Amino acid sequence: MLEGAYTGLKVLDFSHVVAGPMCTRLLADHGADVIKIESPAGDLLRNVPVEYAPKLTSHFAQYNCGKRSVVLDLKQPAAVELALELCDWADVIVENFSHGTLERLGIDVAALLERRPELIFCSVSTFGSYGPHADKPGFGYVAESYSGLMMLNGDGDEPPSFFGTPLADCNVGVHAFAAIGAALYRQARTGLGTRLDLSSFDALVTMIDAAVVLHTFTGGERSFGRFGTRHTLVVPASIIGTKDGEYVTYGAPGDRAFARVAAAMGRPEIMDTPYFGSPEGRVEHQDELYDEIEAWAAEFETAQSLIDHFAAHGVPAARVRGVAECADDPALVERGTLQPVWIEGRGDVLVPTAPHPMTGVRVAPGGPAPRLGEHSRDVLHGVLSLDDARIDDLISSGAVRTAEEEPTHAG
Repeated sequence: MLEGAYTGLKVLDFSHVVAGPMCTRLLADHGADVIKIESPAGDLLRNVPVEYAPKLTSHFAQYNCGKRSVVLDLKQPAAVELALELCDWADVIVENFSHGTLERLGIDVAALLERRPELIFCSVSTFGSYGPHADKPGFGYVAESYSGLMMLNGDGDEPPSFFGTPLADCNVGVHAFAAIGAALYRQARTGLGTRLDLSSFDALVTMIDAAVVLHTFTGGERSFGRFGTRHTLVVPASIIGTKDGEYVTYGAPGDRAFARVAAAMGRPEIMDTPYFGSPEGRVEHQDELYDEIEAWAAEFETAQSLIDHFAAHGVPAARVRGVAECADDPALVERGTLQPVWIEGRGDVLVPTAPHPMTGVRVAPGGPAPRLGEHSRDVLHGVLSLDDARIDDLISSGAVRTAEEEPTHAG
């Protein structure tokens, strides 16, 4: 059986909701042993948006496949001691609490790193642990608005709008996964770990790098706006409708690409006009050009007929699909992007997986998302070598919870 790239890597996961769990889910897909520490109430995503089994939702299942759940009440000293012992077990620790939370709970991160210089400790937050914004409260939507990303979304005549997915959190989670990989490579060379300080605000600024550098390169003279359905800098590139009510995207960066669009329209001569014969002219006269392209496209009976016509002239184009149609695309299963995971109350369900195909390496969910406290007893016994009597005492005191203490009725 194939092994994952991170098989044998021990990860202690203090994170919750999306940003941290996204990172540790990717590590788990690559074979890492991830122990997720939860409070007695459990991760917030266990109850949001809709439960399909007690303390389990589709969102929680997606970000926590293949992990082990241990419930510790970190308000109790005995639970803190267990957490510290697990910190000594881990190769990598990930957390996304507000600054100082772990220290207030009794976990001194600085002392931990001093005692274990090989440890990789990754913190994920909205604005990072230092800098002028460090003390501001935040979450994904705050980062999306503060970074300028939200001002790039939607139509220029309308207010900025939300994205239909936790983009900021997923984005910084992927960056945290990558940063941990870099830290592990350095550790392999030097034996030294590090403290990583990831910010979803920083990560989004790097994601909109083209907009940022346009501003910095031009001294603020030029900037991206909200394109809506028409790209204002790469002209033409737009979303165009056909008679069947569907929409098609296409793009033509540069003269050669636009010449193919002009040929598809039956208007090759417009390449010889001062208005449309150069990139500068097309940007300056984009409204006229877009109006002409949209009127031409609107005569096609179906989106597919327009796409086929574009393809015959070498113009890349695609129909705008909804998420449901995309999720049913067999290509995603063939490439391993969607893989089956057993979900309590649902059976096998296809879930997005780390999209990192590797020859001879396993990249797949390590199992279903855990029930709250499902592995508390196993971890305390197998990792910390506690006997049953000691574990029973910890459970009786409330310092530890197991899945057996959770209600069994459907939520």
